[in-house]
This record gives sequence, structure tokens and C-alpha cells, in this order.
Amino acid sequence: DHYSQRAIQQQILLVFLPFFFAFALSAQEAKDSIRFVRFDSLYYAASLSPDPKSATEQIVRRDPANADWLAYRVLDPNAQEESPTEVLVRMYSHPQLRRLYADTEACYTTTLADTIAGEMRAAFERLRVLDPQMAIPRYVAFHVSGLQQSVVAVPDLVSVSIDKYIRPDYPVYLQFFSEYARQTMSPEYVVRDAVLGWICSERPLPRETVLTLQFQLEYWGDIYRLMKQVFPQASDEWLFGFTSDQLLWMKQNRKILLDNALKRGEMESSQPTVTDRYFKELPPDQLLPPEAPRLIGHWLGTNL
Repeated sequence: DHYSQRAIQQQILLVFLPFFFAFALSAQEAKDSIRFVRFDSLYYAASLSPDPKSATEQIVRRDPANADWLAYRVLDPNAQEESPTEVLVRMYSHPQLRRLYADTEACYTTTLADTIAGEMRAAFERLRVLDPQMAIPRYVAFHVSGLQQSVVAVPDLVSVSIDKYIRPDYPVYLQFFSEYARQTMSPEYVVRDAVLGWICSERPLPRETVLTLQFQLEYWGDIYRLMKQVFPQASDEWLFGFTSDQLLWMKQNRKILLDNALKRGEMESSQPTVTDRYFKELPPDQLLPPEAPRLIGHWLGTNL
């Protein structure tokens, strides 16, 4: 099985590479179409080839811009003295990352990947209608990051690190991620996070503004109200990453949380010690007991 898989991967590489960029990344594509690119499969095939460096170099030469962000922004930001090919070959040959990569590819079959890609296209088409002024990606993509940032948005492209979306009880996740974070580390959240990541890249928090708690709540409220329009049938559990019990806790405690924030003067505070309690995953405290979800600011902002 190992050798047959390797042979298949080599055939994919040899047959697919000469035509991939001609068809998938051609500048002649229809301007408004959204194309699906599997960087994960391309680089996985290259890593299994008899000459991984040469195979990887072929991909890098055909698409240097995307190789750059994958190598330097995602896999190893400190590797500026190495070429993109060297970074990609080194990282994707690491034994632990190879095992993660193999499990990722086994999870994301062609059928599953194509289904998710179709859902992403449909979601971005809805976003195009809802906000005609917002740019829409020309490409949606998958990549493997080694459990680094979940979504990368660059001009014309949004790519999801699918090695972070295998299943909540995946053994490697148990070592590195909290139970709360693992709630959304499955394929059903890929589309949500791709769209959310893209919207945030198009509507970033303004750097010149004092980011008070009030401002951040309003900002995220606007973002998630748009997300609700893009996904009109979605539950709040899916949209905010809560369990049903966590959502119930939020609804029961919404008024108390907002009233207390006003009484303590937190709404006008921009101190991270204040705002992080609403927008980062911190240990339980008086504000958020163990039964409460983390990252409560997104839901509160949507329900001010």
C-alpha cells in the first residue's frame, strides 16, 4: 500500500504539475470565477517524489508568490536566509509534520475537499451580493501549516490550513489545544473560518484607533452580523463555536456581563488586561466560570 500510494502521488505530480497553473492560476480565467487550489496535495505529492527538492522547486517556480507566504509567513517566519524551496522541503520532511500531513490528506479526500470548496464558492457569492463593494477572492485554497495560523488571506486568495480541521479528538490536538479550541477543529468549520478570515482581512481593525472594549465589541458585532447574513441558516453554536450549553449560559448572562462591564468602566478601557478577557481564551475567573465559553466578545458584540 505504501509503495502504491507513493507511485500514485508521483503520477499525480508528473501529470498534474504541467497543467495546474495553466488552468487553475491562469490570468486568462474569467474575472468573476472562484477557483479551488489544493496547495496541500501539490506539496504532499512533491514531498513523496523521488526528488522532493526538484519537485518542490517546480511548484515554486510556477507560483513564487504563494510559495513565499507559505514558506515565510506560515511555516517558518525566521527562515529569511533560506529560499522558499529550502524552507518547504525542510519543513515538509520533518517526521512529525509528515505524519500530520499524511493524516490530513487521508481526511480530506477529493469528495470532501470538493464539497467544501463548493460551499466556499457559494458563501463568497452570497457575500458578493450582500456587499458589492467588498473584494471577493478569485481563489479558495487548502494548505498544510504544521498547526500554525488557521487562515491566510492575501490579495485574490484565501487559504485554510486544513491540518487544523481533522477532528476534535485527533491525538495531536489533545497535546497542543484546549478542549474549547478543539470544539471547532473539524471539517465543518473550514468554510466558516475561510469567510471570516477573508472578511476580517478586508475590514481590519483600524490601527490608528484606540481599541476600547466598546469599539471592539461594535467592530466584531458588525463582522458577525455580516456572517449571519452570509450563513442565514447557521446556528449560533456553529457561528460562534459554542456548545448548546455554552450558548445558553451566554443568553442567561448577557445582561449581567454588559452591566458589569459598564459599572467597572471597562467599556472605555483599551488595556489588554481588560479586553483580553473578552477576546482571548484565558483560564476561568470571576468573569467567566468553567461552564462559560471563551471568546465571549464576538457574541456579546453581536447582541449588544
